[in-house]
Amino acid sequence: MELNAPSGVLILNKSAGMTSHDAVNKIRRLFSTKQVGHTGTLDPMATGVLPILLGRAVKASEYLLSDWKGYKALLQLGVVTDTGDTTGRVLEKKEHLPSKEQVFAVCSSFVGEQTQIPPMYSALKVNGQKLCDLARRNIEVERAPRPITVRSLIPQAVDEEKGLYGLSILCSKGTYIRSLCTDIGKALSCGGSMAGLIRTQSGHFFLEKAHTLQELEELNSGERSSLLLPVESLFSDLPAVTLPPFYRRLCSSGCPIYLSKLGLREQALPDGQRLRLYDGSVFFALGEVGQHPEVNTENKMLILASKSPRRKELMELLGVPFEIHQKDIDETPVHPLSPEETVRFLSAKKAEAVAAEHPFDLVLGVDTLVFAQGQILGKPKDPRDAKRMLRLLSGCTHTVFSGFTILGKGKAYSESVSTKVQFAPLSEEEIDRYIASGEPMDKAGAYGIQGKASLFVSGIEGDYHSVVGLPLHAIYRALKEEFHFDFGDNEP
Repeated sequence: MELNAPSGVLILNKSAGMTSHDAVNKIRRLFSTKQVGHTGTLDPMATGVLPILLGRAVKASEYLLSDWKGYKALLQLGVVTDTGDTTGRVLEKKEHLPSKEQVFAVCSSFVGEQTQIPPMYSALKVNGQKLCDLARRNIEVERAPRPITVRSLIPQAVDEEKGLYGLSILCSKGTYIRSLCTDIGKALSCGGSMAGLIRTQSGHFFLEKAHTLQELEELNSGERSSLLLPVESLFSDLPAVTLPPFYRRLCSSGCPIYLSKLGLREQALPDGQRLRLYDGSVFFALGEVGQHPEVNTENKMLILASKSPRRKELMELLGVPFEIHQKDIDETPVHPLSPEETVRFLSAKKAEAVAAEHPFDLVLGVDTLVFAQGQILGKPKDPRDAKRMLRLLSGCTHTVFSGFTILGKGKAYSESVSTKVQFAPLSEEEIDRYIASGEPMDKAGAYGIQGKASLFVSGIEGDYHSVVGLPLHAIYRALKEEFHFDFGDNEP
């Protein structure tokens, strides 16, 4: 990746006589970067809209949908050439030309879905060779018809006597206008060639906003860079969705996200609908709506991504077979995430690390932290750190957050559970004695409610099991309702 390389989309008004490749090379020179591409080839004789991609936009081009192209073409009837346009060698000329009414009627018949044989003089490759290179060697190969759609085709008589007609065309990507001109000529039994071509539209980019190479050459580098449109302009016709921080990170890890979790109605976004995804005001990815396949839990192992003995004991209450597999990850709290977002983020990381090696199983990742007096308390680093935490908890109410993520084939579910815990005032002697027992050292907040620290708890509001480290009820409900897990005879 080039440092400080320009990135974005430039709408170029390509001049006649140059190839699309020539245009790309000139833009490379003007912007001093090698990362340049384009979204669609224009004939050398054609002018008009050629979107040029720079930097990150080059990679984004592979995700472009089949967009519509707009053209203004000049059709010359009565002339057949070897190239399909009037720059080629004339093969046939006819004096008798059809009437304007006949031309208009035939043009209307080309509106709609159809197939088209690509011309020999095109950049399309067959067996690794460009058709135009073969044509220049007088080699003609068979070309398979390709589906195209002409949304509108409006003819206008320019010089009826000479057989010149203007065509305003809106068509699908991959339509060859020179082939359209020759096909219209064949249908009229007089032959035809393309005499001129201007691309007026490529997707949602229009000629009115395009810049010529001459204009660009007259600007300084800063002025040229200011003309670049952001990468997301390639997808400006797609619906935009802003993801909360946790889901943004989950999405970046490749996990599917339920639309309902984002407050979106599934019926408003059909299957296959692509979306622009934003982190705040910043575009970061494309998404696609799809139906989650039903997860078949038969013969599917449930895997706990934790070696915690306390979580193992609680999992056994579910009464279903499970295995334990854990991968070490960095559990440092991520700022500026909230405690709730942190446990969900870390639980997702734990699940993802194990799921990568068990793609056909259900993987459960869990993370727990203590939030007291505005501080996130994880596991203590040493006895001194444990003492600091217990002093914070003494005589105060704190909140325990337990987050979990379940990953299965085609699905991802994440949730957090919060529980308030009231500690009685602790003396220094009580704190020292508890630390000396060794119990605090592997537990979030430096205490285990299921152990000796139960003596310190004067009140609890919420899920006791969540404080232990596994929100058992929430996990049971998620497995049953979201993943259709069959508990069989073990279900109460």
